Amino acid sequence: MTDNTHDHFDELLQDAARTYNRPPEEQDMPLGEMWDAIEAQAFPAARRAPRYAQWVRVAAALIVGVGIGRVSLSIGRH
Repeated sequence: MTDNTHDHFDELLQDAARTYNRPPEEQDMPLGEMWDAIEAQAFPAARRAPRYAQWVRVAAALIVGVGIGRVSLSIGRH
């Protein structure tokens, strides 16, 4: 009686080892879709600043430059 129970337990244990948390077959896994999702989160598409933003930066640099020039001239006169 004990051997029969022991054999049944061994069979259950072996079956559990084979089937517990088994990964899906490789051909059933959506590897392309998984990689696309990972890639989209890890490497977001580079966004370019609108062209007007580039001109605003240039204009701001020119204004600062002209302002520094005028201040330095007025300090030199005194």
